[in-house]
Amino acid sequence: MKKFKLAFIISVLLLAMTVGVSSAALPGTGWWTFYQIQNVSDTSGTLSMTAYDSASTSTFSSADFSIDSGSALAYNPGISPNYPSGDLIGFSSDLPSGFQGSVAISSNVEIVAIAQLGNNSVGTVGSGGHATSFYQGIGSNFTDTKINFPTVKHNFSGQSTTFFVQAAGAEAIVTMTYYMNNGSTYDQTVTIGANKMFVFDPANAGVPAGSTLPAGSNPSLGAAVAESTSGDIAGVVVEHPHTGSPAAYVLSTRGLIASDADTTIIAPTIKNAFNGGTTGFSVQNTGSNPALVEITLTVTNAMDTSLIGDVYTDQEVIPAGGSTVFS
Repeated sequence: MKKFKLAFIISVLLLAMTVGVSSAALPGTGWWTFYQIQNVSDTSGTLSMTAYDSASTSTFSSADFSIDSGSALAYNPGISPNYPSGDLIGFSSDLPSGFQGSVAISSNVEIVAIAQLGNNSVGTVGSGGHATSFYQGIGSNFTDTKINFPTVKHNFSGQSTTFFVQAAGAEAIVTMTYYMNNGSTYDQTVTIGANKMFVFDPANAGVPAGSTLPAGSNPSLGAAVAESTSGDIAGVVVEHPHTGSPAAYVLSTRGLIASDADTTIIAPTIKNAFNGGTTGFSVQNTGSNPALVEITLTVTNAMDTSLIGDVYTDQEVIPAGGSTVFS
């Protein structure tokens, strides 16, 4: 029977992580990751997990777990497993406090998953913060040798981004290139062991921090591309305050691959101070030449109903690899 593998970039920063401005870590302490896996096939199956420590050769395996069609199993590092009477599963030996690494989940049926990253207190983990975010589990259909990240921030308006890149199944030599809005580029190259994870921080490539120049020419704002010269990779970007303990917020999403790119991108929601919410779009040029990008905004709901149907446009030339923000 075919075996499916789902790769997670798990930033499980349990209790022992410390903050440093130029360190490859999220600000503050108490970060941890919960994830839930669902069987989306028509039959029952089994799954297992292996965690890979990013700082050593240590791995942590699990037993095989049965999972019924449509049902879900979950891992929470702060709560003891209760499988098979409940849905909480675990590793054969607990991940140590301070673990940071990656997880590969294997199953003989098709599965999907979601991960939650936060610093709130649950069981034995967390710092009492209120930051939380979610990202998708990354299956083989969403790994590639090139991953695009439309947003990089290094203390831009007090916000920074951290990138978690995993070698999906085989060792990968990965270069992370930062394309900043002032036209400068910076890069860092590392070798990532099979199924392991590396944390890329713009500071470690020399990206300037804290510039107050306009966004369009700011050296602390831009885009990034992670490219492997060997095996496939998966990636997640996490946006957070540049400093703070506990961190007040966190945002995360998976990196984008070639199949995500197109000449037309549809965005279902745009808000301009609508019920207190405002939307911006970070658009990245994934080609090898400059691209002329036009955004068209159509009003579908407004306090002033006479505005409904109005159309607004804007254009920007985006250099190869770079990005711009429409708002």
